[in-house]
Amino acid sequence: MPRVKLIRPDPREDELKGEIGRLQQQTGKSFKYLCRKAGIEYTTFMRHKADVRLMKHGEFWAFTDVCRKEIGT
Repeated sequence: MPRVKLIRPDPREDELKGEIGRLQQQTGKSFKYLCRKAGIEYTTFMRHKADVRLMKHGEFWAFTDVCRKEIGT
Protein backbone atom coordinates (compact mmCIF):
# COMPACT_ATOMS: atom_id res chain seq x y z
CA MET A 1 0.00 0.00 0.00
CA PRO A 2 1.40 3.45 -0.89
CA ARG A 3 2.37 5.88 1.80
CA VAL A 4 -0.09 8.67 2.36
CA LYS A 5 0.83 12.09 3.59
CA LEU A 6 -1.33 13.09 6.53
CA ILE A 7 -3.16 16.31 6.02
CA ARG A 8 -2.86 18.54 9.03
CA PRO A 9 -3.94 22.13 8.97
CA ASP A 10 -0.97 24.46 8.96
CA PRO A 11 -1.27 26.95 11.86
CA ARG A 12 0.29 29.63 9.66
CA GLU A 13 -2.75 29.49 7.38
CA ASP A 14 -5.07 30.32 10.25
CA GLU A 15 -2.73 33.10 11.36
CA LEU A 16 -2.74 34.67 7.89
CA LYS A 17 -6.52 34.36 7.53
CA GLY A 18 -6.89 35.97 10.96
CA GLU A 19 -4.62 38.86 9.99
CA ILE A 20 -6.59 39.50 6.79
CA GLY A 21 -9.90 39.45 8.66
CA ARG A 22 -8.56 41.62 11.48
CA LEU A 23 -7.29 44.27 9.08
CA GLN A 24 -10.55 44.34 7.14
CA GLN A 25 -12.57 44.60 10.35
CA GLN A 26 -10.44 47.46 11.66
CA THR A 27 -11.03 49.48 8.49
CA GLY A 28 -14.78 48.93 8.55
CA LYS A 29 -14.72 48.71 4.75
CA SER A 30 -15.79 45.84 2.51
CA PHE A 31 -13.32 43.46 0.89
CA LYS A 32 -14.58 44.64 -2.49
CA TYR A 33 -13.71 48.27 -1.68
CA LEU A 34 -10.28 47.37 -0.25
CA CYS A 35 -9.41 45.16 -3.23
CA ARG A 36 -10.37 47.90 -5.66
CA LYS A 37 -8.16 50.40 -3.79
CA ALA A 38 -5.27 47.88 -3.74
CA GLY A 39 -5.63 47.07 -7.44
CA ILE A 40 -6.41 43.41 -6.76
CA GLU A 41 -9.09 41.45 -8.60
CA TYR A 42 -11.84 40.89 -6.00
CA THR A 43 -12.81 37.36 -7.05
CA THR A 44 -9.19 36.24 -7.17
CA PHE A 45 -8.48 37.69 -3.75
CA MET A 46 -11.53 36.01 -2.22
CA ARG A 47 -10.49 32.67 -3.74
CA HIS A 48 -6.99 33.12 -2.36
CA LYS A 49 -8.39 34.18 1.00
CA ALA A 50 -10.26 30.89 1.19
CA ASP A 51 -7.07 28.95 0.37
CA VAL A 52 -4.21 31.19 1.49
CA ARG A 53 -1.61 28.80 0.07
CA LEU A 54 -2.50 30.24 -3.34
CA MET A 55 -2.07 33.88 -2.27
CA LYS A 56 0.95 35.71 -3.60
CA HIS A 57 3.02 37.91 -1.33
CA GLY A 58 2.33 40.93 -3.52
CA GLU A 59 -1.43 40.54 -3.08
CA PHE A 60 -1.10 40.31 0.68
CA TRP A 61 1.27 43.25 0.88
CA ALA A 62 -0.95 45.45 -1.32
CA PHE A 63 -3.98 44.53 0.80
CA THR A 64 -2.19 45.27 4.09
CA ASP A 65 -0.83 48.59 2.75
CA VAL A 66 -4.32 49.76 1.76
CA CYS A 67 -5.78 48.64 5.08
CA ARG A 68 -3.09 50.44 7.08
CA LYS A 69 -3.69 53.63 5.07
CA GLU A 70 -7.44 53.35 5.74
CA ILE A 71 -6.82 52.78 9.46
CA GLY A 72 -4.33 55.64 9.55
CA THR A 73 -1.30 53.82 10.93
